[in-house]
Amino acid sequence: MAMTLRETQNQWRKHNELRKGFFNRWARLWAIYYNEQMGLLLTDRGAFTQRSVEGLFVKMYEDVGGEFAALSFATTKSSSLNLITKEGEPDGPRSVSSGMALNWDEYMANYARTAGAQSIVSISATGLADGKALIQSITSQAIEQGLGADETAAWIEREIPKQWKIKSKFNALRIARTEIIAASNEVAFKGASDTGLELNKIWLTAMDGRERQSHAAANGQSVAMSDMFTLGDGVRISKPGAKGAPPEDVINCRCAVGYQSVVFARQPNQRAF
Repeated sequence: MAMTLRETQNQWRKHNELRKGFFNRWARLWAIYYNEQMGLLLTDRGAFTQRSVEGLFVKMYEDVGGEFAALSFATTKSSSLNLITKEGEPDGPRSVSSGMALNWDEYMANYARTAGAQSIVSISATGLADGKALIQSITSQAIEQGLGADETAAWIEREIPKQWKIKSKFNALRIARTEIIAASNEVAFKGASDTGLELNKIWLTAMDGRERQSHAAANGQSVAMSDMFTLGDGVRISKPGAKGAPPEDVINCRCAVGYQSVVFARQPNQRAF
């Protein structure tokens, strides 16, 4: 049974409410990271290394992993009416399925390092380039004004932190929003898959006037777990925020995915996570 617009919006809001805390926390942590890296750059020490970016990137994915996977696992099983008796019902973030322990943190760490490798390289390279460009710009302004050595040093010390703070906040928000969408949708898919149920996945778009038109056209679209969604612009994508998808369909995307048992897809009032 197809989900109504009201049902898709209720499901999207559940995802969004859970994401908010992660957005806020990781936007703050990335902003702190950016400011620390500028300090390293100004003292000619290694700044924005891929290793340092990867470390924070992986921690973010692990942080999101357990909670979203556990909720997806438990909610998907519950919404399937549990008519088939199974042993090992979920008992928390590290529940069991088919006798195997689920380790979603480890899954997300591996996913972040592999599927997220390009994002890690991009954050590293862009951060370094932006930092160097700002230092060059501020220094050039000081020279154009004819400032002496001491005045130039004071100008740089004052202006770089002020202007970098604005740039850092923008980049931190973009990274947090984009990557937490990707992380939450990936691990929710993993959690739903770990139920062992035959499921369909459903695209959930926030229909609030700020959505991409191509994503609005996909709202409520239901496909098999192994199939691809087709957006309004013809782009095929496995889930919102999926790695390898066109940037224009991923950056700052707010969409989510719900899951519905194939067995009960035609049943009224079937919930989906």
